[in-house]
Amino acid sequence: MLFLLIPLVFSSCSVPRYMVDNTGLNTGLDFTKGKWLLNFVDATAGTQNKITTMAISHFSKVLNERFVYVADGIGLLLPKKTNMNPTPLVINE
Repeated sequence: MLFLLIPLVFSSCSVPRYMVDNTGLNTGLDFTKGKWLLNFVDATAGTQNKITTMAISHFSKVLNERFVYVADGIGLLLPKKTNMNPTPLVINE
């Protein structure tokens, strides 16, 4: 009887986890066209370098030569922080 109780106890302690990965679902930005510029990452000092490195690595793989990091761009003058929804006037400045 004990040999039946032990597996039941161990199996009841596990919680199932599910993860859905749908690469066919495109929400947000369309990265299939155009050139892309990554500005400086605004994060805490402890995570800023790690997030920047991860973002540069990911976007370089996905976008190839259509991606530029602002620190690597020659002659680009951009503010460190940009509004999430800039007006056309701000973009043209």
